[in-house]
Amino acid sequence: MNRIIKLKNQASVKRINDGNPWIYSNELVDLPDIENGSLVKVVDNKQNDYGLGFYNRNSLIAVRLLFVKEVNLELIKSRISNAIMIREKLIENPKFCRVVFGESDFLPGLIIDRYGDNFVIEILSAGFEKLKELVVKSIIQIYTKTQGILQKNSSIWRIKEGLTTEDEILYGEIPDTLTIEENGIKYNINLLKGQKTGYFFDQRLNRLFVQQIAKKK
Repeated sequence: MNRIIKLKNQASVKRINDGNPWIYSNELVDLPDIENGSLVKVVDNKQNDYGLGFYNRNSLIAVRLLFVKEVNLELIKSRISNAIMIREKLIENPKFCRVVFGESDFLPGLIIDRYGDNFVIEILSAGFEKLKELVVKSIIQIYTKTQGILQKNSSIWRIKEGLTTEDEILYGEIPDTLTIEENGIKYNINLLKGQKTGYFFDQRLNRLFVQQIAKKK
């Protein structure tokens, strides 16, 4: 049975109903002394149920909502698959891209970057740190040719969540260097030594813009 967490008042309900998954510590009736990263059930003072979320009493963001009644492999796999479908519609070469954008894909605190058959994940919430085996299983089942999965842990947000900062290979092997292609340009990437997840995929459109205005310059 998941611990029940109560919202202090109705002020935050509209924001939650609009899809914002963050509940701050000052919005809760109390902050129970339970393990960080535990799943909790969130209700308001009228007993309306807002589903499960990741709890961390030491963080300003006390609960990161998942908007579900149950958390399992199928849920994680489904949400990663949905995120991938969106990227495949929007990105010219989805073999090399950020496939999961955390809260934007209803996976709070989880980032997944794809480098062909290798993946780098970044976990910024204590909740997903507890579920990373499900994340690894999901990636392997979705991408059956997966060669390696690396977890990069250098983000300051991990420290705020009370998490370790050592990088870890979670599956297979990660090559010293690999080649990716973006906007028609090839780059050699070192995932093990690269900053954050190895390459700033979220800056793809900015690099394309510079490429266009710098042509023949």
